[in-house]
Amino acid sequence: MRKNAGGTEARSARGTGFGLTLAAVAVVALGGLALLQALVMGSPTFRLPADGSSLRVAGVTPGYESEVVAVFARDLGRSLAAVDIDERRRQLRRLLQVRDARVARVWPNSLYIEIDERVPIAALTLSDSPLVRMIDADGVILESRGPKATSLPSVTGIAEEMPMADRRARLDLYQRVMRVFEQRGRAKDVQEVNLMDPTNAVVWAKHRRQVVELQMGDRNLPHRLDVFLSYFDSWQAEFGLLESVDLRFERQVALRPQPETGGKG
Repeated sequence: MRKNAGGTEARSARGTGFGLTLAAVAVVALGGLALLQALVMGSPTFRLPADGSSLRVAGVTPGYESEVVAVFARDLGRSLAAVDIDERRRQLRRLLQVRDARVARVWPNSLYIEIDERVPIAALTLSDSPLVRMIDADGVILESRGPKATSLPSVTGIAEEMPMADRRARLDLYQRVMRVFEQRGRAKDVQEVNLMDPTNAVVWAKHRRQVVELQMGDRNLPHRLDVFLSYFDSWQAEFGLLESVDLRFERQVALRPQPETGGKG
């Protein structure tokens, strides 16, 4: 019995010794990690240059990069290891022009920043502002940056106080209208789309060297545009220059001639 008891005590002692060894290894490992972290944090090798020269920014339009770089102003001159990547990404996504962003460390002392900018799909005319703004497919109203605003169709009927869901619904109709015109090689003819009524896209488009108002509704858009393109010449031959064409009715259209030409109605 004493021998067995002694053997048990011996095994317990060996188990305790093994546990102490593991604990010692863990302490040494943690100490080594702390030392390594301290070396990285303190070494000039891993320090971001204070002039921002090691920030590599991709995906931004000229003149906008400075706003992206400003997000990392507090990191310049500090260790690359100290940069809070997740927080910087959240800050970038708060910028008006940024739809999404990715940030990655590039050792020893650089950051790679990739931006997905919001892409404007129309110039936006607001009733309470003389300035032309821009708007993307998500309904985010953007500042106009350069001449691109004048090359896009103008959209009316969207207000800043309008809920985002309502903006997106109207812009979905706008994009469906533009796809139909584009499929027929007529996208550049669209000058303005009024989206005040989300069930009726009112389009001002150039055709035969004049601008015609088209009431297109929100359904059967390809067919309605085809009807206009196919019969416009015969309508004008009979009724004179047309100001407006309402295409929302089945098997008939409503025509409004330009006032000065008269016409048969």
